Amino acid sequence: MRLDADTSGGTGQVRVILGAGCYLDAEAALSLAVVLARQFSAELHGVFVRDEAILAATAGPLACVVSYSGNQVGDATGNAMLHAFQTDSRRFQRHLQARAREAALESSFREETGRLPEALQQAANAGDFVVYGLKPTIRIGGPLALVLGKGQVIPGFARRLAKQLDKTLVVLMPTGDATETGTHLLATHHAERPPLVRFYDQPDALLQLLEQMSATATILTAPRSALPPVYRILEAARSSVILAQEPKAELSSPPD
Repeated sequence: MRLDADTSGGTGQVRVILGAGCYLDAEAALSLAVVLARQFSAELHGVFVRDEAILAATAGPLACVVSYSGNQVGDATGNAMLHAFQTDSRRFQRHLQARAREAALESSFREETGRLPEALQQAANAGDFVVYGLKPTIRIGGPLALVLGKGQVIPGFARRLAKQLDKTLVVLMPTGDATETGTHLLATHHAERPPLVRFYDQPDALLQLLEQMSATATILTAPRSALPPVYRILEAARSSVILAQEPKAELSSPPD
């Protein structure tokens, strides 16, 4: 997929898909999804995913709820977990619909059972934006990270998003001719706040950069085949991730 630097919004032909497995994760990324959707007058589509691994774990006879301090605070049953999922799903749906109405956006909602990355991949079409909601476990207030592929330029939506969020844009891209590539990116970027450019040579190095940044959010436009699995990027970034969707043909065999 080629992401043009001057791509403009307003087409109304894309969706911004916000996915989460609990209400707190959805809430953490809802404002980000709304700001992105308004750029394109896009439909805001929510996907709540009941994690099948959690459901399987609560089916065991010794399942229990453990606090962050490691203390057991109660038993965990399959019925209790289903009820918790249902409660979170309804809250997610209500808040998504309310925020969409405030922003004059169309909205839709669905529930799935499975794993979040696979469920969102199946829900997305070519040209959609997929937002993986994640509530930060630490205080996050860093820049907006953008992971580019070789030969890509900074897309217009990323420039606008950084400006709307009042964040510095930090571009992460594979090592190539670093001097030439970095100079080209800076020369074609016309924002008041120029981006920072960082290079990495291996996927693990990208994860290390994301761990060090504490970014407000991370945008992925590089091909999925060139990136670590989404769950590893989420673990490293510790905040919401936006995937600019590739054509379906490229998503048929994800590297997860």
